[in-house]
Amino acid sequence: FNVQVHFLSDEFFPDYFWLELSHPKATKEYALNYIKTLFNFDEIIAFGDNSNDISLFNASSKGFAVKNAKDALKNIATDVIESNDNDGVAKFILNHFMR
Repeated sequence: FNVQVHFLSDEFFPDYFWLELSHPKATKEYALNYIKTLFNFDEIIAFGDNSNDISLFNASSKGFAVKNAKDALKNIATDVIESNDNDGVAKFILNHFMR
């Protein structure tokens, strides 16, 4: 059937589990590469907090992890910004792009 199956515990709520069924190309990395090609973007900046954002960061020019992100993501991030509990992404955008 050409389907990926993932059964895993929620990283933030260990008593909860996820069952994901998807096409092998249904990844953040594949989607971002498609958008980059479609619109001929030179640079993409991504934001993330969980290990499912690793592929997104791999396809991005820069990847910013929020302070309360998983260590695996923070370890590959361009930089770590303020927590998403404190609107870290919104503050980053306001400070860097809304001048």
